[in-house]
Amino acid sequence: MIRFTKHLHLYLLIGLAVCLSACPALGTKVYTENLPSGEAIRTADLTLDANIKTILLYRETDQLSVPVTFMGSFDPLTLEFDELRSAESRESDFFVDIQACNEYWEPASMLPIQFYDGFTQDRIQQVQRSEFTKVEYVHYTYQFPQEGETFTKSGNYLLKVFREGDPNAVVLTRRFVVVEPLVGISLANELSQNPRRRRMEALSLLVNPGTLNVFNPMMDLHINLVPNFRLDRTAELTPQRMMENSLLCEVNLLRSFPFGHEFRSADIRSTRFLSAQIQDVEEREDIFDVYLFADAPWLSNRFGRQPDLNGNFMIEVQEWPHPSVQADYVYTYFSLPLSSPLSGQEVYILGKCTDWAISTANKMRWNETLSAYEGELLLKQGIYDYQYVTAPTPSEQPSSIDFQGQLTDAENQYYVLVYYRGPTDLNDRVVGFWAVNGS
Repeated sequence: MIRFTKHLHLYLLIGLAVCLSACPALGTKVYTENLPSGEAIRTADLTLDANIKTILLYRETDQLSVPVTFMGSFDPLTLEFDELRSAESRESDFFVDIQACNEYWEPASMLPIQFYDGFTQDRIQQVQRSEFTKVEYVHYTYQFPQEGETFTKSGNYLLKVFREGDPNAVVLTRRFVVVEPLVGISLANELSQNPRRRRMEALSLLVNPGTLNVFNPMMDLHINLVPNFRLDRTAELTPQRMMENSLLCEVNLLRSFPFGHEFRSADIRSTRFLSAQIQDVEEREDIFDVYLFADAPWLSNRFGRQPDLNGNFMIEVQEWPHPSVQADYVYTYFSLPLSSPLSGQEVYILGKCTDWAISTANKMRWNETLSAYEGELLLKQGIYDYQYVTAPTPSEQPSSIDFQGQLTDAENQYYVLVYYRGPTDLNDRVVGFWAVNGS
């Protein structure tokens, strides 16, 4: 088992050697490791093995909660994921590692002893085989910090999972945040309750430094706004002025987050009883095929009265009591009819279930006979939010405007993260965290 020692003298010697020779630069834009494939590991939510599925990182037992934990309170984070494995093959041996990052999710030059009291590398020991499923898999669960361990520094962190004790054999990465709640955050104005305009167009915040000894709050406190906890779409807010010992921040949400459209939902919790979104289910010997009703563009983009998960997903199965190991994997087929294919654009299915990224796995194909874009995803039974988006190339930022029109009415969850680095701090601390529903 790979673990960091708790002996202080050994850590100091290691720390001196690392600092003199191999500390990564704070300005590094990409976090790289010497993987056999040569692929770069970025400080982002990535799935790097095709057999790794359904990755969840949440607080305690709430699948829909965001991966944020607080210093001084025991509210551990829970990691869950599956590996597709036949019953004849043995379980993989997976380990975890924690990497400190700065405000911009670049690797930080801190040793584990400088931010964690405990073992930052550990073996995942909670392993279960799937039960009563056509598609066989192994389910892995890991909670941290474990009893008797704690983060000693707040900030941004990257959780890495690697195979068979080889730190280069990374199979997935997930970002999370540790908060020390020192700064007060509140609304500067009441949210509009006008039912005809459900999308909050502007947001005014008050950030009070509280007991934090900040020399120049206007310059030293960095205030970030994250829609639906999509860390790939964070906006840094510029304070306008001081108002009653608090920073006033105002942001136009329509300009800052033009992609904040409503999500569609697919309920695939059962292969026996069809939900409102399922048109048909076909059973094969080794898997179920679930065909959703064809979707239509939402060009009016009316606010959905049916609550959505803001792009998230949750694992459930109607026929069994233990969805983590009894929910099956099914091929889920999506269809988007159009009069003609889009010129110069590719179409993708996007959501947390696709790591908020576009790739060949979630790319749709144009069916000339049916005059529709078609795509399929291998999904574990549950409820999934998704959008249809376009992008000319995989390197471009995707957009949902082609299928949902200009942004008007929508409901989103916004998270405020306040960063601070004092003169003696080794890294960017997260000194404030707050959530508001923009409806």
